Parts: sequence; C-alpha cells; structure tokens
Amino acid sequence: MFQIFLVVQFILNVFFVPETTYIRDAQYDIDQTREENFEELVKTEHRRGHHDDTETGLKETTTTTSGVTNITIPKKKTFYQEMAIYTGVYTKDNIFKYILGPFLTLLNPAATYATITSGLLNAWYVGTAICAAGIFSAPPYNFGPSGIANIGIGPFIGGMVGSAVIALTSDPVVKWLTRLNKGV
Repeated sequence: MFQIFLVVQFILNVFFVPETTYIRDAQYDIDQTREENFEELVKTEHRRGHHDDTETGLKETTTTTSGVTNITIPKKKTFYQEMAIYTGVYTKDNIFKYILGPFLTLLNPAATYATITSGLLNAWYVGTAICAAGIFSAPPYNFGPSGIANIGIGPFIGGMVGSAVIALTSDPVVKWLTRLNKGV
C-alpha cells in the first residue's frame, strides 16, 4: 500500500511542484553583511521607486545614493519551461561542498544523535515485525497472516496516543523550562 501512495506522490511532485530557485541580488545577503551595509539596505528599501511591466518582465527601479539601479524581475515560466530537466547553473560554489555537506552535518552532536536514534527506531520496528512473524506463526499460537498483523494494533494505538500527548505538551514544557533558565 505504501508503494502505491509513494508512486502517486512522486508523479504529483514531478508535475505540480516545480523547481523554484531564485537568485536574489547580493545586497540582500544580510546574513554576512556588516551593520552599516544593513542600514544602507534599509535606506534603499525606503526610497523604492516605481514598477512597470515590460515584455521581458517586471522592471523595478531603485534609487540609491550612487544613482538609479534597474533590477529586472523575470516573467513567470510556462508549465513546459518548469518541466525542463536542466535550467542552468544557480551557484558558483564547488559541487563537492554540496556532496560533503550532509556528512559534515554529522559532526554536529545533535544531528548525529537524531540520525542514530531514528535509525535505531526503524531497525527495531523492522526487527520486531520479523520476529513477530517467526514467533507467532509457530505452535502454540499458530497465528495466520491477519493474526500476526493484528499484533501491531496495540503499539499502533499506543504510538498515536503518545504522539498526541507529546504534540500537546512539548511546546508548553519547553517554554516553561526556558523561563526557568531565564531565556537561555
């Protein structure tokens, strides 16, 4: 059953969730700018000019202290343009940076812990299902396929109840602990 929904979701993703990379102007990279550059960006945004439609897209005129800067915003792509397999290069970074990125994330202890615990959870789930089939199909139980499947109903209900309880209590507990720790 899972495979059927996975294939349907994949097809829907391919046709109705297009790639939407947007390359913004470098002045908006505020995560690495100094404070005086940020203040200049705020002033530039307050002096924003007019918009006009052209054949190539929207043209936005921005007046800065050094003069007038025109930024052309491209028109929306058609459905067939969005389905293109290759639409160009969007970054000048080395590709090895992106290949090694997930592995470098594992240097973070929290990410490593989350990876190990989720892997163990999945391994225990599969292992439990395999062991249940071997144990409960033999005498004295002699369960058939539906009986073995029904063994998982209790943990399923318990997991749903536990998820609901955690969903309702986790945020208030974290906020309470943050107040006790004076916001840290």
